Amino acid sequence: MFKLQTNDPPGENKGGSQIIVQNGGRDVTELFRPVHPPNTLETHLGPENYKGVIDPVEAEKSRAAFDAEQKRIAEGRAKLPPPETLLSLDEIQEAAESFLSPRTVNYYGAASLDGYSLGDNRSSFRKCRLLPRVMRDVLSVRPQTKIFGIESALPIYVSPSSNALLGHPDGELNITRGAAKTGIVQGVSAAASFALSEILREKDAVEEEIGERMGMVYQVYYQEERSKTEDQVREAVAGGCRALLLTVDSAVGDLRQTTSKMNGVKGDVEPGIKRGEFTATPPYHDARLNWDDLPRLKELAAGVPIYLKGDVRMAKEHGLAGCILSNHGGRQLDQARTAFDSLRSIHAEDPQLVKDIEIYIDGGIRRGTDVLQALAFGARGVGLGRPFLYAQAAHGEKGVVRAVRILENEIITAMRLLGLTSLDQITPDMVECVQEIWK
Repeated sequence: MFKLQTNDPPGENKGGSQIIVQNGGRDVTELFRPVHPPNTLETHLGPENYKGVIDPVEAEKSRAAFDAEQKRIAEGRAKLPPPETLLSLDEIQEAAESFLSPRTVNYYGAASLDGYSLGDNRSSFRKCRLLPRVMRDVLSVRPQTKIFGIESALPIYVSPSSNALLGHPDGELNITRGAAKTGIVQGVSAAASFALSEILREKDAVEEEIGERMGMVYQVYYQEERSKTEDQVREAVAGGCRALLLTVDSAVGDLRQTTSKMNGVKGDVEPGIKRGEFTATPPYHDARLNWDDLPRLKELAAGVPIYLKGDVRMAKEHGLAGCILSNHGGRQLDQARTAFDSLRSIHAEDPQLVKDIEIYIDGGIRRGTDVLQALAFGARGVGLGRPFLYAQAAHGEKGVVRAVRILENEIITAMRLLGLTSLDQITPDMVECVQEIWK
């Protein structure tokens, strides 16, 4: 075990320079290993960063504490009820949170500031009611559709979400296997726990196992060092990712205060008229990103369709394949409008627009009825992030499969009760919503 030193200036470390400063001189194995794949240091740092050997006594204490925590988590997971006994996504979350570390529970559930947007994401679906049709032959029901131009067994996909490794040793690889074996699309986070190359290898392996191509798409984050972003895009396209999801709602970092407290980050109390260090733009988010950058991304995409968060009309004008309406799971701008409310507003203002360009939403979807409400107002499909993090944390690949089966059952049951045999039959007049006026 080695001591590690980095001379990166503040903000240059993706994990946050403050964490490095506050843990100076300490063994951070317990903080580092749960969120970084094996060989991270060897891959990204040169020998000049290794500064010596940690005191063997302290190293042993740290190793023992880390091993004890991993044992506690493994034993807690082993005591969970079988995945087939979990009947809802909320039950899966409850099962996962029963044994995960407080740090992991905090990270997965964190929201920006007061968490209004996080709560609104779920409650927005409670403002609407479904109007079923009866006396229709619904013996045969078809819930299949296309997501990002890819055949999908259901109108859902896995939203790109970071740090799956916090919940399970196989992290995103669980999601790759589960998504492939249930026929849904997996969105891979640019901040995934595993290197993209490792996830792509898992994709290739599971495709060989199931005998067909899976749907995998890649999230694009523009970094200040554009060459890094371009390398990631090239790797994703060459590796068989079938769409690019351009994340543009994070020009700066978030203000997740509960996570900051958990990490021991302290605020700025320096006097003087200046910008504090926490107002600086971290290099992982390029605040200069704008519409003029799209031609270069299209060039790199080499024909792979690009989907962008928000600004549906502008996306259409710039020739993008579609849009994802999202408030980043309530983790960026608190009190931002929910994706479902935005979808309803767009449909009311310009119903033709939702037909002219593919629109997807994410945030707060936990039931099959939520999915169908979104489709009624023109969404092509919906993304779920946290539910799949909890599912893979609780039961690995089987947890992911179980989450999909729960949604599949709820979607098909709701379709039958609504009198639908295919998804294109659902219309806005099958949903009534509270008409709120926001001025």
